[in-house]
Amino acid sequence: MLPLAQQNDGFLHVVFAISASHLSYDDQQSHIVALSHYGVALRAVKYLITEYGSGYQHNPVVIVMLLLALCNFETETQTAQ
Repeated sequence: MLPLAQQNDGFLHVVFAISASHLSYDDQQSHIVALSHYGVALRAVKYLITEYGSGYQHNPVVIVMLLLALCNFETETQTAQ
């Protein structure tokens, strides 16, 4: 995961969001940070999908991995509540 996070800002923010969500069990501020990074990652994946649909040659595997990581975040935050 970390090599991909070094190459893609959106994936980096998903890693940050997942990390902060683990800390948010004890700290409300970490939950706010997690949601902030999650929002940045959502915008990044929207941008990648829009560019891919317009014909730019983005690696679709990166987009799928980013979407799976976002699903992971959603699953973790729902089970924490």
